[in-house]
Amino acid sequence: MGATFTVVSNAALQARERDDSYNYFLGGFACGPILAAYLRSKHAILLGGLALGIIGMIKKESVIHDFTLFPIIQSHLGSITGWRHDNTLTKDPLEELRHTCGTKQQRCN
Repeated sequence: MGATFTVVSNAALQARERDDSYNYFLGGFACGPILAAYLRSKHAILLGGLALGIIGMIKKESVIHDFTLFPIIQSHLGSITGWRHDNTLTKDPLEELRHTCGTKQQRCN
């Protein structure tokens, strides 16, 4: 579907010589038959094409007006269980496992 969207929207851009949201609508609408084949539904040819075309238009408008549709949400430590590995308020648990000799004159066995 991505290749179909790209080819049709770029072909519409070259044919119309205008870079607007209608090119993205045509690209999304061309993906309707692919969606219909995947869902095995004849209704998805028109309805899927319209839905994907409208989504394409919304995306193009967000690009034109510099608006983020889906903002990137930064998690605290990069994972859902990252809080378990946050040792900023407690002593490092690996500190007890590290063997230190103390001074340079003292030899480690």
